[in-house]
Order: sequence, then C-alpha cells, then structure tokens
Amino acid sequence: MSVDSKRKWILSLPLRLQQQAAAPATPAEASEIYTKASDKQVYSKDADGVEARLSNNVICTSLTRPASPVDGMQIYETDTFNTLIYYSAKGDWFPPWNTAWGSLREHVLTTNSSAYSATGTSDMVLTSVPVRNDRKYKATFTGMIKINTTGTWVIEFNAGGTNVGRFGFEASPNITLGDYKTGTCLWLPAATAAVTLRVGHSEIAGTSTLTYEGSGGYPRMFWLEDIGPR
Repeated sequence: MSVDSKRKWILSLPLRLQQQAAAPATPAEASEIYTKASDKQVYSKDADGVEARLSNNVICTSLTRPASPVDGMQIYETDTFNTLIYYSAKGDWFPPWNTAWGSLREHVLTTNSSAYSATGTSDMVLTSVPVRNDRKYKATFTGMIKINTTGTWVIEFNAGGTNVGRFGFEASPNITLGDYKTGTCLWLPAATAAVTLRVGHSEIAGTSTLTYEGSGGYPRMFWLEDIGPR
C-alpha cells in the first residue's frame, strides 16, 4: 500500500468507528406492563409488540374471583387474606393441596358445663364445619374434667350425631378422676359435607356424674384442624 493510500485509510477510520457504533440497539425487554380485564393476569409487551404473561397470580376478593379460571391459576383475596389455587379436576379453589390447611374452627368456653350422668354430648360444639372426604382431620379437646364419685368415663368425638372416635389422653383413654386433660382424635370423613361436631362422653363403669369445667385462666377448648390430603 502506498503512503498516500495509507493516509486515506487512516483518515477514514473515525468514520468507520462511528458507523459501527451507530448499529441498531437491542430493543428493551419490556416497554409496557398491564392487566387484562378478561383474565385479570399481568402481561408485558416488548418494543416489538410481543406479549408475554408475567405471572399466574390474580389479586381479587372472594366475590370477584376470575370467572373462567385455568388449572393452576393462583389468586390472593384481599378481603380474606387467603392464597388459593384453582384445581380443574376438583372444580374449585383451595389452598396448596399437599399441605396442612390448619385450624378450621374452634370453640372456647370459660364456664362450667352441666353435670352429665349418662351417655351424650356436651355443650362444646362446632356447627356446620365444611369437610372433605379426600382430606384428613384432627380434632382436639383440652380442659378440666371433674367426676363426683367413683366412675369410669370416655370422652368421644361426635360427628353429625354419631360417635366416630375417642379422644386419646396421655395416660389412658378413660377418665376416673378429675383432671386437666388434652386429647386428640384422627377423623377421615366419609363424605364431603358441612358437619356439626361435638365433644361427647360415655360412662363405661359406675354411677357418677361428669362436669367439664372452664374459667378465664383455664378455658376448655375444642377445635378441628385439616392435617393434609389422604
């Protein structure tokens, strides 16, 4: 290359670099973020107009859930503070299925019950609790139980008017003396329904009376928990 040609090439170098630097920039990944009224999902649209759904989560209330949910859609209800997922196979919204859903209902009393002298149910009741036959439940009773004289009692879990189990206490399932007791009972409902649950009792020996005692410092309590799927 002649000296004159080299000089021309060097003088043109800034222009070459400038042209190189002016190459089109990569479009921004997202230039717009919005929510669609049709499904209440959050979407983005990039500079080329390509749309993408950002999440499968909808913020709504218990009265404004999506009308046409898809399997796996998740919502957060601002009025109930619940996070729910739509399961198309079950046709409804539930908390994450493979987890325990926790306490469903409880009854706390700070007064004494009547004195019971025969098999029956107490004044500890959970009314119309919705349960499912594909979930497991644990019922718990805790409180002071007093027996006036010699006798042996069992404390039972009553569902829909039928005794379906006994509360197991730490030393023995039977009550022979007044004591503060805590017991649980596993329950597998036969049907999906709203069921009224009670603490029941039966005297299996003797002719005594039984009283459930409660106070502000030592209340008697009865509650039901969902502990997971079957």
